[in-house]
Amino acid sequence: MTILGMHRRCIDGYREMCTAAAAHIAEIEGEDASRHADSIGQILKDMQPRIIELFGWTERGSRSSGASLSMAAEQRTKLQAEMNAEVEHTMRDLRLGIAGGMNVKKRQQLYIDNRGGAGQFAVNSPSSTQSIGRDQIATTNEFSPLVQVLTDVRQQVAQAGLSSDDRNAIEDAVIAVEREIAQPQPDQSRVKRLVLGVWKLIRDVGVSVAGQAITAYAKAQGWM
Repeated sequence: MTILGMHRRCIDGYREMCTAAAAHIAEIEGEDASRHADSIGQILKDMQPRIIELFGWTERGSRSSGASLSMAAEQRTKLQAEMNAEVEHTMRDLRLGIAGGMNVKKRQQLYIDNRGGAGQFAVNSPSSTQSIGRDQIATTNEFSPLVQVLTDVRQQVAQAGLSSDDRNAIEDAVIAVEREIAQPQPDQSRVKRLVLGVWKLIRDVGVSVAGQAITAYAKAQGWM
């Protein structure tokens, strides 16, 4: 395996580990998960040397790939920085109530449907489905295509006959994207991770049309 291949394998494996750690603690603690962000982040950082070895980065592997010792050291330093960034991104999401691309904090929601010129409002209505159209979410023109993709995803998911658990998981993931792109200055890296989180959920439940929409958008952004 080349040195770049080992680098990619390490960072991909570590990213999955960070996401899994946050999702697991959120599953156990629910809304209280955010208070564990600092301690989880420190544990993940402490495990980095072991993870680097586990996913194939060793001095022997670096030499066998034809890399010089100086290049290997440089790449390992870069890898360490990327791993630290993964921890910070994941824990920042957890502090905001997002784990694995889904909402942890179930705050009171205001449901609005203003299609057709009529406004309908319901607060935490168990029989209501949140519907957000292109002109119903405050965002910049930069994310207008993404808003349309999310609208299409909702429609396809609603028609797919999924279980309530799968449908709610996808809805939570979509809302997490919408929250981020509605910020005055959306974090591009977080938008990417949250969108790919929606894509993974859709892929896992087999809603192919919605998956194609997310895939097309992600490829257009250079994320796939």
